[in-house]
Amino acid sequence: MKKIHSFLKKEQFITDRTGLIICIINLLLVLNSTFFFLFKMKTGIQAWLMLNSCAPSMYLFILGYFLRSSVLTAASSVMMIRWGFLGLFMFSWEGFNIIAQIGHIAMTFTVIYTFFTLIKQKKFKSLIAGLLLGLIITIPYSYIQINWFNDRPGFLDQFFQGNAGLSK
Repeated sequence: MKKIHSFLKKEQFITDRTGLIICIINLLLVLNSTFFFLFKMKTGIQAWLMLNSCAPSMYLFILGYFLRSSVLTAASSVMMIRWGFLGLFMFSWEGFNIIAQIGHIAMTFTVIYTFFTLIKQKKFKSLIAGLLLGLIITIPYSYIQINWFNDRPGFLDQFFQGNAGLSK
């Protein structure tokens, strides 16, 4: 346990003004999306986590940034690549999806910032550990998400028609 504590202390993420701005942008975007899904669309927690997979990755980055954890910021990058960067190509660029696409752009910049910062700070062990942790989180999350939607055929159609109060 002492080795882990020593590693985490030595591998602290060094924060800067750019990171703080990125963190604030992510915080504003994730609070907006959380409010939209939970309170405006009344999706319920489970559906929110399945529909808005970006939110946990953004919250993880924000947590890692403020805890100065290189491992958590790197772990969030895996999730942000999966749901943020790839979301740029999966969502349309019209209507309400523009707001989601702004979040995907912010997440893409967050990943670039995180990788650049960790490499510049020579936090290679943290980068590798974080990427592995990110995979450990992202792979089962994706599996659960796919199964959740497969168990609810038509849910997305109902959601996009404004009938998301199906918190099943």
